[in-house]
Amino acid sequence: MIRTLVTAHINSLDLHELTIQINDRSLGYLTAQKQQNYVASTNRRVQMISGIRSDRLDQESIVQSRDMLRKWAAVFRELQIYGLDVFPAILKRETLHADFIFLICDEIVIALVSRYLGLYLHRNGRLYRQQPAVIDAAVIPNSFMPAADYYAFVPAEGDILLALDPNFVDLFEPQGLEEILSDPRQITVQMSELNNLASAYGYSSDHTWVGFKVTRIERSLHTNKTRLQKIPMSKEYLSRVIPISGSNHLVLEGRRATTSDNEDKKVHVLSDSYFPRFSGSHRLGSSRKEQKPSKIKAQESDPNYERRPSSVYAQIEHETNISFLDRLKILEFKRCKRLWNSFIYRLTHLFPSSRPLSLLALISIILVVLVMLILLFSSLKGDKVNQQNEDVPKVSQPLIDADDNEVIATDFEIKLTVKAQSMQIMAAPGSTELVATTTRGDTVWQLTKEDKDGWVMVRLADGRTGYVPLTVLLPGE
Repeated sequence: MIRTLVTAHINSLDLHELTIQINDRSLGYLTAQKQQNYVASTNRRVQMISGIRSDRLDQESIVQSRDMLRKWAAVFRELQIYGLDVFPAILKRETLHADFIFLICDEIVIALVSRYLGLYLHRNGRLYRQQPAVIDAAVIPNSFMPAADYYAFVPAEGDILLALDPNFVDLFEPQGLEEILSDPRQITVQMSELNNLASAYGYSSDHTWVGFKVTRIERSLHTNKTRLQKIPMSKEYLSRVIPISGSNHLVLEGRRATTSDNEDKKVHVLSDSYFPRFSGSHRLGSSRKEQKPSKIKAQESDPNYERRPSSVYAQIEHETNISFLDRLKILEFKRCKRLWNSFIYRLTHLFPSSRPLSLLALISIILVVLVMLILLFSSLKGDKVNQQNEDVPKVSQPLIDADDNEVIATDFEIKLTVKAQSMQIMAAPGSTELVATTTRGDTVWQLTKEDKDGWVMVRLADGRTGYVPLTVLLPGE
């Protein structure tokens, strides 16, 4: 028995096509709840971590991926009964493929992962990069996951194994990286700290990775000797390791030599982003390779298959000056059309089990968005009108003196804030009769222009009127 702390994280892009099966649990695309993180401590005879990638725009690919996940679940149950020695017999009996796989037992750990990922082992405070091992074709045939590198090593308690992007490891100094991974906390906490550090250097903080930490190894005293073909554990079939303080590169001599190497190099294309991928854009296995030529052949034999105009091809082949209209003719929008169709399909299938409920939810979302846009437009329009009204001076009606019934002419009405520390408002220009005293921050309204002595008429908030010098009302202007 071996007890491990298994962790996995799927980034937001891989979440739409990658499914990771950890023992009897699934994480990712083909699950009811598409969670991105998994942390669990498990005690099993054989631990298994496998990954299946699906094309979400191809229903046939999704069905095949679900069927393959069920096969791997049956393999996991069989491994718990008979042990890892039965795995070679399973490969001869079943047609299996995956984008990556880890098989962990108390005697050996084997892994087949993408060639664009690094496999790192942290042991006794040191971090090593594992090198591809030589595989025994009689035990694990070369036809099984031919585009993946094979790794094998003997586990020890305290080991941490990580499969992640080598570019991510290159961002850190080896000593600092080893110190962070030596922390006894969970791997997810350690990776979160590393992600925060990496984001400062422009590396995306969201990338897919898988890892596990060996916490206990319990070897049974009475093991049943099987007659099945065992996975070899001699030195020549185990992975070598190189400290990352010396190098973070692969030694390619140990890689599997298959006839599909050249084809694999053509198909696998590194992404523009920093998101690591466990495999390329195609599914590994013979079934995937056989379907692609058949589809191309069907399209070519179809008389309605749309092709570019032959005149455009001739012009491209024989002329150097190509007009702008001809360049427009050869543009293809199939990818944009597929993305648009996928977007519409998701909008109309918000609830996969109920189409009417999905349409009702879509209509509700559209109505909510329209109401929010109307409210936003009305708010912006109202703010603009209020701002214009505040900028334009108001022309008020002439005031009437209550004592003399005399009409006092006003020129305009401008709202002002008192800037002086204390401002006295007099009953008339040059008068000593005090009407009121205002302080800094009070609001008054200027009603007349400046007279020959520099006085202006103002109104208080309570309606009283009086006169103040313009130099006091607007100091420094």
